[in-house]
Amino acid sequence: MIDSVLRCGLSDADRLLKDLRNMHREIAPFGQWDEETCVVFLKDSLSNHIVLKRVKGDELLGHMMLRIESHWYTKEKALYEYYVYVPPQHRRTRTAFDLYKVAKATAKVLGLPFFYGTFRNPKAEFERVKKFLKRQGGELTGVQYFIGVE
Repeated sequence: MIDSVLRCGLSDADRLLKDLRNMHREIAPFGQWDEETCVVFLKDSLSNHIVLKRVKGDELLGHMMLRIESHWYTKEKALYEYYVYVPPQHRRTRTAFDLYKVAKATAKVLGLPFFYGTFRNPKAEFERVKKFLKRQGGELTGVQYFIGVE
């Protein structure tokens, strides 16, 4: 079967929420899961923004949420990656690579800069992720630190 990167619709919400719950358990650096907040945010994203998925047949291999927004200090828009999640069984495949490839192409078509990055539980493995993000071709523009995260 051929793998595809497609845009998600509202019919994908349940499958995406399942992955989001897993992502939260695995890498969220702080905060309790709030189902209602996540459902509202996901439905808004599916209706008004861009959520990509990589599938093989009916199997969801991973997905990425993108939003067109502005930094607080400007009216100029950019494409922001809110997250990308690939379940453990699909890592070390081309899933994340292909999602970023489509996101970068989308930003180019829209004529927007593309902001992406990561934050995660301090106990999570960072080095592989940092190397992957660097290979996506962007320039490092900052870092994030948290105080009081265990």
